[in-house]
Amino acid sequence: MLAVFTASLAMVASATLSAAGPIHERQSFTPSAWDTWIWNNQSTNVCADGSMTGFAYNMHSGANDILIYFDGGGACWDTNSCFTNPTAFNLQGYTESSFQGWTKTSLDSQILLTSRDPARNNPWAGAHYVFVPYCTGDIHGGNNVVTYDGAPAPIYHKGYSNFQTILQVVAGAVPYPQNVWITGTSAGCFGATLNYVAARKAFPWSRIHLIGDSCETTPGFIGTKPSWKLTQPGGRDCPKCQPGEFNSFLPALSSANTGSRFGSISFASDGTLPGFMGATMDSFTSIISGYFANVTKTTTNMAKTFTVTGEGHGVLYQTSPVSTTGATLASWLATMKNLRSGSAYKSV
Repeated sequence: MLAVFTASLAMVASATLSAAGPIHERQSFTPSAWDTWIWNNQSTNVCADGSMTGFAYNMHSGANDILIYFDGGGACWDTNSCFTNPTAFNLQGYTESSFQGWTKTSLDSQILLTSRDPARNNPWAGAHYVFVPYCTGDIHGGNNVVTYDGAPAPIYHKGYSNFQTILQVVAGAVPYPQNVWITGTSAGCFGATLNYVAARKAFPWSRIHLIGDSCETTPGFIGTKPSWKLTQPGGRDCPKCQPGEFNSFLPALSSANTGSRFGSISFASDGTLPGFMGATMDSFTSIISGYFANVTKTTTNMAKTFTVTGEGHGVLYQTSPVSTTGATLASWLATMKNLRSGSAYKSV
């Protein structure tokens, strides 16, 4: 069970950021309101233009799990994609006004995993939520400041370092969750995967699980974006992860974390990702199919997939998605969350 919350988030953030001590020394906190989204500025976290950003949290009394949702919104890697014809959202900043203006409503009423509406049958309705905004253009994985040729200003690709700060605050405030569920859609899905190892290290006594929505790549794609200086899983943390090959990460992370659940969700055909990667839709459909087959074959039997018929992008944003086999997303996720479900957790 979680410890009783006793200190303010501001106090925890200050203490944690100045010196992140052993987990048994960390404090915990009482939010100003339960089941309510609260924005928290982080002075060290920046968007692509260098402006300050933060994160949001929504605490539920008595919760034993934390669900961390990474926001999506494109990517950029040169002057054209970052300035002339931007292909990523929020490059000019993301603040509390941004969150309250459009994101909060989506989290409350559109995205299944962060809805507390009983009618949605969200398996995580009783969890703590953390929202990680996206405004760095680097799929939440970068740690670099670069001035592209001909660009009017530098770009702060600081998605990975931003999340490290958020992790310190959250792990300091909620030190003993039973389970931490890392998830996101599109760029947020890439971010959840790239930051899985960091989350595992921040919560060493918890099970860390991953739910990825709509993130697959052509071979070697992330290796073509050196300006991001991506942090990728590998080494002792993920021996089977192949550098530069994103599609190897989720199956390999499952192999390295045998007690955790992993899930990948997608439409059978994606109309968004191929455009970023110079692929045709038909070729990318084959990539999704092959990737999902590899996920399903993971030897731990703890990594499975959910495929929606047809073309689309962002399954978690759909009202009531159904798999190719007729399973509802809510029922499939409930089986995933039930860690005693055994063979009932399967690809659909």
